[in-house]
Amino acid sequence: MPINQEKNAGAEEEHMTGEAWAAFIDAELQSTCKAYLEKPAFLLGHSRTEQQTTADYAGRELLELVQNAADAASEVGGSGRVLIEVTHEALYVANTGQPFRRGGVASLMTAHTSDKPTRAARMIGAKGLGFRAILNWSEAPIISSGALELGFSRTHARAVVAELARQNVEIESSFSGVTSNLPPLLVFPAHGTELETLECDTQSQGAGRVPAD
Repeated sequence: MPINQEKNAGAEEEHMTGEAWAAFIDAELQSTCKAYLEKPAFLLGHSRTEQQTTADYAGRELLELVQNAADAASEVGGSGRVLIEVTHEALYVANTGQPFRRGGVASLMTAHTSDKPTRAARMIGAKGLGFRAILNWSEAPIISSGALELGFSRTHARAVVAELARQNVEIESSFSGVTSNLPPLLVFPAHGTELETLECDTQSQGAGRVPAD
């Protein structure tokens, strides 16, 4: 994409409303669930990939969040600032860089789809996988960026997979209570009214809130 077109597209995404984000996330979830029902092995594969990537990034949790902040700052042509705050309830990491874009949310939901490798000259985090490091510290991260609000939890992911299992025998077999397989977290973001229920879950799991703007 030419630089001017890229800038224009980025400007449009900066002003996405909460309703626009909800429609985008719902469409992504619908597409994802449809793919899992048609090819159940994808779900198990994505679960194992997320767990392996999380393990590979162990010990780099805070560094990856700071690198993401630096990349977000480079997107708006500045050095940027990062706020790190630890409370009894959560770890907060905020920055003054570029807010989340659709591609960023999509790459959270599906690993190895980030466009960071194509922008490696401007990025520290060239793989677009580093956010998964936070799952070593919390199974309930929350992202707040402009009008975007979404969160994740093991309970929420299990509920989505349970619904898929009711529709597909292979998924039911792979994620039944007698197996050790865990549903992938980042594949199934919660948003809108779902976040109200999620907040209760995050209190028991140790939330990691990650504002991005």
